[in-house]
Amino acid sequence: SRSVGGLLAAFAPIPQDRARALGHRIETLAGRSRHLVPSHDPADPRFDAKRYWRGPVWLIVNYMIADGLAAAGEAAIAARIRADSIDLITRSGFAEYYDPLTGEPCGGDRFTWTAAMVLEFLETSGEQAGEPG
Repeated sequence: SRSVGGLLAAFAPIPQDRARALGHRIETLAGRSRHLVPSHDPADPRFDAKRYWRGPVWLIVNYMIADGLAAAGEAAIAARIRADSIDLITRSGFAEYYDPLTGEPCGGDRFTWTAAMVLEFLETSGEQAGEPG
């Protein structure tokens, strides 16, 4: 699938080989956008960096994908998604969603679900580093 919908399977318990395939797909997307995970493949002609599910990065989706991939043993790509998400917040604030090419904030600002995802990312990052959760 050219959309992020095909990656959300990672949020459910999935076999290691499927998680690895999803990780490779995300690596491909990383080569096409500055920030992970775009909601649509930038190589697709239907991609639009600011049009809801045709391109922007949504932190709630990033959390679901990173959490599932980490649980399936794909820690490196999960850590990359978390780091990219925290970088977006640091640079662009608590936006509803973000342009995956520029990091520009889009939609509403001061979004609480974005803030909540940052808390989850920071907690998960600490747990991965061996700190108490």
